[in-house]
Amino acid sequence: MEAAEPKELGRGLALHKSIQKRLRDDAQKLGFKADIEKQLAKGSNQAADLVLQQGGLVIAVEIAISPNINHEFENVQKCLAAGFARVAVIATGRKLLDDIAAAVQSGLGAAAAAKVCYHTPDEFLVELKSLAQTAAAIPVPKPVAKTEKVLGLQVTRHFPKLAPEEQRLSQQAVHEAALDAIRK
Repeated sequence: MEAAEPKELGRGLALHKSIQKRLRDDAQKLGFKADIEKQLAKGSNQAADLVLQQGGLVIAVEIAISPNINHEFENVQKCLAAGFARVAVIATGRKLLDDIAAAVQSGLGAAAAAKVCYHTPDEFLVELKSLAQTAAAIPVPKPVAKTEKVLGLQVTRHFPKLAPEEQRLSQQAVHEAALDAIRK
C-alpha cells in the first residue's frame, strides 16, 4: 500500500483556517477590526490572510504553513507592495520563521525587513495585547481636503497617487510634525 502524497498546505486548509480564525477572534476581543482574506486592491485577486486595524494601526497578517520559502516571501512582498507599514508573519515553527526572515532581509533589504515581524500564534497574541494598549492612543488622521478656504483664499492641493496605507502614513507624519512644532 502506497502512502498518499501530502496535500499542498495553505489558504483554505484546516491548519491555516484554524490559526486564521483564532487570531481573528482574539484580535476582535482586544478591540481590533479583523478581516479574513482581505483584498489588497480593488479588482485584485491578491489578499492578506488577515488584516487587523485599531485606531491608526493597521497590520497585514500572513500565515505561513507552506515550507516553500519563496511562496511565503512573495506573500510578504505583496503586502508591502500594497502599502502596509506592518506585516506579521505567523508560523507554528521558529525554523520556518527564521528562514522567511532571512529571505525577506536578503531579498527586500533592511528598510522593508524592518516593517515585518515573525511570531508563532501564541507570541503574536501576546504582541497584539501590547499593541492594543498603544493602538488606541494613535489618532487616525483626518484626510486633508483637496480644495479648501484658508484665510479667505481658495487653496488647492495636489497629492501623489499613493496606496491607501501609504497615504494614511504620510498624513499621520504631517500630523505628528505639526504637533511637534506646536509643542515647541
